[in-house]
Amino acid sequence: MERWLLSMFLIFTNLSCGKAGGDVAGLLCGIGNDTSALTVGLNLSELVGLGLVKNDAIDNTTVKDFLNSSLTPLVSEDVLKVKTVETAHPDDNTDSVRFLTLSGTLAGSFGVASQYFKDALGSAGSTGASAFDFINESFSVSAAVLRMPEATPFIPIFQSASYFQKSLAGMKIMQTLNPQADQWALEQTDYTNSLAHLTSIRNDGSGAEENEVVVAVLDTGVDAEHPDLQDILIEGYDAVGESNGTDDTNGHGTHCAGIIASQVKTEGTSPVGVASSANVKIMPIKVLGADGSGGFQAIEKGLRYAMRADPKPDVLSLSLGAGLDYADMDDDARQMVNSLFDLAINEHNMIVVVAAGNENCPLGGSCRDSQGVFPKVISEYIVLPCMYEGVICVGASDPEETLATYSNYSSQEERDYRVKAHVNAPGTNIYSTWPVESGSYKTISGTSMATPYVAGIAALFKSVKKDMTQADFLRVITEGQVLPEDMLAKSEVGRLDLYKSTVEFGSDSTLALGIDAPEGFSEPEVNPVSGPSSSESSSASATSLWSVLCQ
Repeated sequence: MERWLLSMFLIFTNLSCGKAGGDVAGLLCGIGNDTSALTVGLNLSELVGLGLVKNDAIDNTTVKDFLNSSLTPLVSEDVLKVKTVETAHPDDNTDSVRFLTLSGTLAGSFGVASQYFKDALGSAGSTGASAFDFINESFSVSAAVLRMPEATPFIPIFQSASYFQKSLAGMKIMQTLNPQADQWALEQTDYTNSLAHLTSIRNDGSGAEENEVVVAVLDTGVDAEHPDLQDILIEGYDAVGESNGTDDTNGHGTHCAGIIASQVKTEGTSPVGVASSANVKIMPIKVLGADGSGGFQAIEKGLRYAMRADPKPDVLSLSLGAGLDYADMDDDARQMVNSLFDLAINEHNMIVVVAAGNENCPLGGSCRDSQGVFPKVISEYIVLPCMYEGVICVGASDPEETLATYSNYSSQEERDYRVKAHVNAPGTNIYSTWPVESGSYKTISGTSMATPYVAGIAALFKSVKKDMTQADFLRVITEGQVLPEDMLAKSEVGRLDLYKSTVEFGSDSTLALGIDAPEGFSEPEVNPVSGPSSSESSSASATSLWSVLCQ
């Protein structure tokens, strides 16, 4: 009876949002918790004191039984119970990070289930420390792309190859290189001169080498049959559990992979990937389902897999996100730190690039979410993982050198967290690969397209300087921006320029490659270009947590 009263007290006293339970609270408050999922980091040293760890290992059944027995004094099984416990790598019982699915009336309640675990195991170990290093909520996420009609034909408009072919000596790229005119981003950011200068850095730079670089694309999978991608795909991971493994039935992940490293297999049709000239491999990690949506726990499974994979990725590209109200987050989440992203960046030297989102909202400011049953005004709009500490967050720009109308931008508010993207990159009407069964190529828009563009640049630089860190890369691309006035005024950052960034990369004192700017180099200017006409059928944005519930 006491347990039942405690459960009811938690539900009704927290119904004002942020800590509430159940579908009613979700509809009232806009809480879009991924169904019944938590990610936990177990404090193995504390579990040793409880006799639960042997030879640095603990099996999942033991974890489940321990957690459920710890909950018993607080709550009955019909209210909250651990249903399953998994690791990212099956049968790896040495991994301290576990992924829980829960059952019971409070299982999907934002903040409530995790609080029960904190209460039950806050000081369970031999030294009085917590049995957990961290507990992460799993919330709903979606691909950060504008939606398109399925049957949009693409008719190639050919452009003279001379612009793109000059100065490519020494690069691993086809001599018949002929990017589409639709690849306006390569023209605007001076792809040709950047590759020529990268060749100089590789050939003449102090300590420069040509390394194999692995880019993990955490997305809807990648089409394994696509001729422009199949030769560079390596084994990946399905964190969603779909029957087709890492193959892509949506298209979004294949499109992003092509932006990074599409190989030119068919002259006049194949797009040129930003890093196609380097020795780049694509690792597909499926974290979004066939409908382009998923839960954050799948992302964390993908991160954990990547950190323990062989070969280990050098760059992670995540063209996805979810918007939520800062007020709905608990105190731990408000620190804007995710332990697994932090490990990937700081312990495994991965460059992590994520999307800013497509809601046309001020990050950290007021945003009206008009999707769903009940429109809601969010007072402090945040997008995760974009606003986590450490990651590199990317907004989208247009051919006209303006911030894309859909791209989230800076609120310019004083907050305890970052309120803007780190950089903008080409994202509107980007031509890239698409699953072969659905036409092979497509032109779509979103911060989803800007994100792999930046990830591709990270891969290019890592191919020369393998030990380049996230901080190094962010410093180089920050210096490698052009600053259109209107874009700068709205987003507080400019548009990334590949050529300027490559020059900064070669001359950066910390990286010590020792290559100065080419003779005659001048600071790139704002460079509007002609892009393809829009073919989007609507402006549906990356789904926010509120709209996940209310649609």
